Amino acid sequence: MDFYSFCISGNCLTRKTLLIFISMLKKILKNFVLILVFLLSSCAKSETNITDKLNQKLLIWHSFIGNDAQIFNELLTSYQTLYPQIQIINEYVNNDQITNKFIEDSKLGLGPDLALVEFSSLIDLSKHKSILELQPNDINLTRYLPITLNQIYLKNKIYAIPFSIKVRVLCYNKNHIKQPAKSLSELVEQAKQGRVVGMTSSYINTLWGVGNFGGRFFNDKGHLYLSERAWSQWMNWLKIVNSESTIILSEDKELLRKAFIDHKIDYYTCESTEISALKVHLSEEELGVTFLPKGKQNVASPIIYTQTIVFNYVSSPKQQKLALDLSNFLTNTENQQLWAIQTESQIPANVNVKIDRRLSEIEYILYQQSKHGVAIPLDLIINMKPDDFAKQDYFYNRVLFGEMSPMNAAAQINKIHKLVQTNNNQE
Repeated sequence: MDFYSFCISGNCLTRKTLLIFISMLKKILKNFVLILVFLLSSCAKSETNITDKLNQKLLIWHSFIGNDAQIFNELLTSYQTLYPQIQIINEYVNNDQITNKFIEDSKLGLGPDLALVEFSSLIDLSKHKSILELQPNDINLTRYLPITLNQIYLKNKIYAIPFSIKVRVLCYNKNHIKQPAKSLSELVEQAKQGRVVGMTSSYINTLWGVGNFGGRFFNDKGHLYLSERAWSQWMNWLKIVNSESTIILSEDKELLRKAFIDHKIDYYTCESTEISALKVHLSEEELGVTFLPKGKQNVASPIIYTQTIVFNYVSSPKQQKLALDLSNFLTNTENQQLWAIQTESQIPANVNVKIDRRLSEIEYILYQQSKHGVAIPLDLIINMKPDDFAKQDYFYNRVLFGEMSPMNAAAQINKIHKLVQTNNNQE
């Protein structure tokens, strides 16, 4: 037999056939090894992904109380229902402490992945590099009310996502007032008949009345400028009503709110976000909410404050991505609608939300009032010093107590605004 022949059960293989057989066997073994490696790596990869998802956590800070906190928790629960692999840790932090606590914790590499703060907090948070600068592709700006956008930008950089806004309205006691005042003259008339009116008194807290006299807060160039004539007319009205014993102007908001809860005053110029706390003490039959009283031809123009969502700079990229995904969920049309209707104190920042009066009379009032609101850009506020705010209140009080003419005070306030604008242009 040929040396290069191989016989099995009488069947002989030639050398050539044997080489082909060996080659095929090698290919089979090679493919088997590759398949085995692929399967093992796939299992390892799948196991890693499962482990990662099980370990995904998000820490959230907020300052909501009462019913607002409950509804916010329900929104987070809905998100966890959709994504059960993500664990959300939800913590309350007092509004007066949340900014400083965020800064201090982030310095230590700690703090929340996501927090809800007032827009003015962005100044200090960005200054200390505590929050993430967002890129244009991180946020769909067309989703949000245009009035909120100038309160998330700082020096052409985006530092937050709008979540909701607050605005001043007129709260009243339904048991004492059957037809709430629609105008300033009606409010005075009811006060003369014995209805007690409580108004939060300070320069910024009374700016809503400037709109009643056709005033504006910006000039044609978009610079901060107080309409001197309109503010003077408004201040003259405040001076007159301040002499009425049933109209109380006070800088102590807490005092006025307590007096309203205790039924000692009938009207209270409340902030929308206070309604949740008022509901704890006043029943639906007692608490009424209506528009701020209008002037002869114009409506009130309250200041708008945006509640924003910020992201921790020291969080891992993975956590930041998860936090952004959650913020998109919280600000979509459906959840913003739910947030507004069920809280009746929070005004949605999503531009696509429509509030039906039949679903909530209170929320409808808040939403409509906000349409006439004025939002001061963050870029202007950053250049205002604490002394500038104090000076505005100083001029306001001097006018209120007859020690300075309104026109003179308005001119002094505009000098402050002009200096702020100059500093802004130089940066």
